[in-house]
Amino acid sequence: MGETPTELDRARQAIDAVDAELVRLLARRASVVEQVTRYKEEHGLAVTDPGREARMLARITDLAEAEGLEPRIARAVLRTVIAEFTGVQHAELGRS
Repeated sequence: MGETPTELDRARQAIDAVDAELVRLLARRASVVEQVTRYKEEHGLAVTDPGREARMLARITDLAEAEGLEPRIARAVLRTVIAEFTGVQHAELGRS
């Protein structure tokens, strides 16, 4: 006997769908980071660009506010994403 999904079950399914989309977006970002890494390698550029990161954080703050999301959450997530993909770039370029 299957139970009828509850409101909580439906909400959790919605969260699962959002999480799956987040993973798809991270995979897309990883693909673009590969392109950036190749460009940086070919042109001898530094892995990190503090000015770019500051602009990204300012932009994400604006986007979060426009969506009604606490900007602190968006910045924390973006900082984590930046740190993880920067680590990938360092590893691929053999830099520390």
